[in-house]
Amino acid sequence: GSIRLTLGLTGRDRQPRLHFEIVDTGCGIPASRHDAIFSEFTRLADPASQTEGTGLGLAITRRLVELMGGHIDFESREHQGTRFWFELPLTVAENEEMPDETMTQRGPEMPSISGRILLADDSPANLMVAMAMIRDSGCSVDTVNNGLEAVEAVRTLPYDLVLMDISMPEMDGLEATAAIRSLPGDKGRVPVVAMTAHAIVGDREKFLQAGMNDYISKPITKHRLYEILSQWLPTEQTTMQEDSQPSATPAGTPVLDTGVFEQLARDTSPEIVPKMLAAFSKETAGRVDTLRQLADAGAADHGQLQREAHTLKSSAATFGASELHAIARDVEMACRAGEADRASSMLAELIHSGERAIAAVEAYLAGQAAPQAQAANP
Repeated sequence: GSIRLTLGLTGRDRQPRLHFEIVDTGCGIPASRHDAIFSEFTRLADPASQTEGTGLGLAITRRLVELMGGHIDFESREHQGTRFWFELPLTVAENEEMPDETMTQRGPEMPSISGRILLADDSPANLMVAMAMIRDSGCSVDTVNNGLEAVEAVRTLPYDLVLMDISMPEMDGLEATAAIRSLPGDKGRVPVVAMTAHAIVGDREKFLQAGMNDYISKPITKHRLYEILSQWLPTEQTTMQEDSQPSATPAGTPVLDTGVFEQLARDTSPEIVPKMLAAFSKETAGRVDTLRQLADAGAADHGQLQREAHTLKSSAATFGASELHAIARDVEMACRAGEADRASSMLAELIHSGERAIAAVEAYLAGQAAPQAQAANP
């Protein structure tokens, strides 16, 4: 199926209007329910279904459109799809040029990008995801696991761009960037893009002051990554749709959001997702072991706890481990705020959440493998 968004300009002579349209190939709306589509507190889904909602969305939308002097309507065929559209009157500024034709965007057009990229991250699972996305763009990519290796790689080989994780062992991303900037010639001027899990206020300025050129938030989406690559590398086409930034994970979400795996499959390939999940499970198990050692030691090393929580937060968000992401985020923020007691009090919860995430991933992988095994041995 598909969803297509269109923005056009109509009535261009004396009363121009913006025409917005969205077309999907979904389940459609039965003709018997068309009259009720914009009614308040009306849900068209089967009452026995699990679809949530209050039946207010379209009613509110119609009110907003009409308050702006516009008009909204739709057409739909059951089992074929639906087309909604609305028009708004547009006041045109004097001397403003009108576009010559309607602009239709049928989805994100990924640019053709070329370049050699260095990817620095201490999370093997995150590396797999980013590598797959980068290679799909047409770029070549090398990987390193810490800042020291990143500096040595830039010193040794010519790179067009460095994607630098901020929190890494041996040497963090800020220190590595400073070391790269001290290199002679073009090596010292290579663009460096920070990679960080949900940057907080002030982080962007800190990255730029450290000599970085840009930053991208984790979990990385394919479209946002391509946007960064197209900005710093040569492309054949650079116009791209704006990508929505992922929001913070709300409390009470499931241990594992398997819908994330479908997006990973689209951003990379379905065949590689099980390998990515296995890598995430193995990496998380190693970090949980480290957390257990910190807990057994009694007085936790809060510097190490912050680093482990940061990386867990990042990889958990990438792989849909919502609960683990939320708890790791809280632990990291407590460490950063110097709230040692609060961070220590959450350590056991973080360990248990990691164990639940591992179990959920392994159960998912086992469930995926079972149908394949049955198909291979009918």
